[in-house]
Amino acid sequence: MIRITILLRSALVLVLAACGGGKSNTVRIDSGEAGPQIDAALGTGEAGGVVTYMVGGRILQIAAIDGATPNDIGEKLDALASGGGDGAPSVSKNGAFITISTERFDSECNGYACTALLTGDISEGGIVYIDGQPLRSEGRVAVSNTGDVLAYADDGPSHQEDILITRKSGTTWSAPTNVTSGSPHAFNNAPVLSGDGSKVLFDCGPVPYGQAGTGVCEASTDGTDFRQVIDPANSPLGNGSSENQARHADYTPDGGIVFEADWASEQLWWQAPGSTSALRIIPSQSNDNSPCALPGGYIASLWLGRAAGNGEHELKVTAPDGSEFAVITPNVDVADIGMSCHAAYTP
Repeated sequence: MIRITILLRSALVLVLAACGGGKSNTVRIDSGEAGPQIDAALGTGEAGGVVTYMVGGRILQIAAIDGATPNDIGEKLDALASGGGDGAPSVSKNGAFITISTERFDSECNGYACTALLTGDISEGGIVYIDGQPLRSEGRVAVSNTGDVLAYADDGPSHQEDILITRKSGTTWSAPTNVTSGSPHAFNNAPVLSGDGSKVLFDCGPVPYGQAGTGVCEASTDGTDFRQVIDPANSPLGNGSSENQARHADYTPDGGIVFEADWASEQLWWQAPGSTSALRIIPSQSNDNSPCALPGGYIASLWLGRAAGNGEHELKVTAPDGSEFAVITPNVDVADIGMSCHAAYTP
């Protein structure tokens, strides 16, 4: 085994490892700006967890390990029901449940995809029905660890898009609760649930698609509390305005949040539990977006900044303190529709 290490103070430390022709993609950094230090290593798989994402219309899952191979869940879906049109995957933090948008399971969903709730191993599941009608949403549907709370965005009733919550009792899903009735924002979307299903993070702003003015909001899933967590005009760098964006937030294992903001350029930010101030994870990197937090503390994101990446959305896994990262899908353009970071499925 040959290991070549190049050390540059306050710069990248590139570790190239060759073993029978193999090569590590892990890059080590002398110091980051944000996040807790944790005992984990990408090269050994201790980063922990799985990322669910899409490429070319396929739903894939990959371990958060340098050199891992992705698995396509399409064959398992075919074993459950014929059809296709699969998309918008969202997985519970513990990996026990997954929602997808699909044209399978019910002929009413042909040509107009519905939301299906499946077990994490894709061995059983079906369409979610509310008051006899299949659930359809604007974007992904978040699911709690116990599979009995769903959060999704839909038209109104209070705004152009609201975050709605439905709960399962027995085999029945409840009428949706609007948890953004008190939001000052016209568009509330892209929900992410806490593991216990008690809170939901989401994009909130004056325009759709997370554009100028979009920030990060949070609500209790029982509808009793609403707050704006990140205001794009309040940049820690002192340069924020209503033209900035802060979006695609996710809960970290310690109760903090990670998100993407364009205060300097598209970069990853981390905010500690109870804090009102965020820090950049790797200040030297840009074109880094759509983060989600893995159970081992690492952060997955879509990075367009690798020199040899040809501007593609490559899946990158980063230490929360910014001390190391690895591109685990080199030269693969991942769909920028949101990803799920979660534990591996355990029966």
